[in-house]
Parts: sequence; C-alpha cells; structure tokens
Amino acid sequence: GHYKTYYDSIQDSKSGNLKDSLKKLNQLISLFPENIYLIETKADILISYGYRNQAIEFYQKVLNHLPNNKYAELRIFNNLDLEKLNHTKKNELFNNSINLLFDFPNNIQAKNKFFKLSLFLQKKDWINYFTIIENRINLNKQQYNIELNNLINNTNDFYLIKLINKSKAI
Repeated sequence: GHYKTYYDSIQDSKSGNLKDSLKKLNQLISLFPENIYLIETKADILISYGYRNQAIEFYQKVLNHLPNNKYAELRIFNNLDLEKLNHTKKNELFNNSINLLFDFPNNIQAKNKFFKLSLFLQKKDWINYFTIIENRINLNKQQYNIELNNLINNTNDFYLIKLINKSKAI
C-alpha cells in the first residue's frame, strides 16, 4: 500500500495535481520520517513546479541527514539565486561547491552557474577555462589541448589544474 501511495504521488505530480501529490507524500513522510528520500522526492516535486526556495529548504534537510548526498548538493547549487548573494557568499559558494564540477562533469546547468560565479568574482583563469570548453566545438583536438595547457601553465589554482587535466581531449 505504501509503495502504491508513493507511486500515486509521483503520478499526481506528473499529471499536474500538485496538491494531491504533496498530500500523499506528506502522509508517507509522517509514517516514515526517517526515510530522507521521501523528503528528497518532495523537494524534486516542488522544484518541478517552480517552488525553488521551498525545494532548497527540503534539499538542505536531506543534506543535514546525508551530508554526502551529491544530488541534493547539486540541486541546491543549481537553484540558488546568485543575485541574492553578496560577494563573500558567492566566493564561499564557489569554493565549497567546486567538487560538483568533478562529481557531475556533464551537468551544463552547474557549468553555467560556475561560469556566472567566475564572472561575478572576476576569476580570470576560470573564465578562460569555461570559455575554452564552450568553444571546444570550434577547435581541433590539438588546439583545444594547447589552450588548456597554456591555461595550466598560467594558473596556480589546484582545482582548476585538476579539472583541466580531466577536460583534455585524448
């Protein structure tokens, strides 16, 4: 019965019945408060309906229980409003979330968010990196690797060097 309720909650969400979906999901959460993945599902549903701030709160609850939940960390990062953060908070966000570029190397939304942060923070080397990988399509393999190697030679940023080495064309 509980699995069906969970399934029905997801189906209601996909059918546009947010209220019914959350009602069923909240019922399951009250029965199984230790099941943090129900909270994560609630956050996913809320985000799909555009309730970013509320969803971030639930993803944060997931991280409080499971600090290594990279999915919740990514969802929070991708949905934070950068305009509401001051310079110090943007810098903290950049530094504390850099692991996401390694954990989710193909997540375009995260790359775009890091690029925006790089622009805000005037991180020249990171701006150059994102520009190179964005223009990869216009470069042959050799040119691409030369540009990345030039960037490695001109930066002292350990994480950037590590990321560049992962980004090189073989």
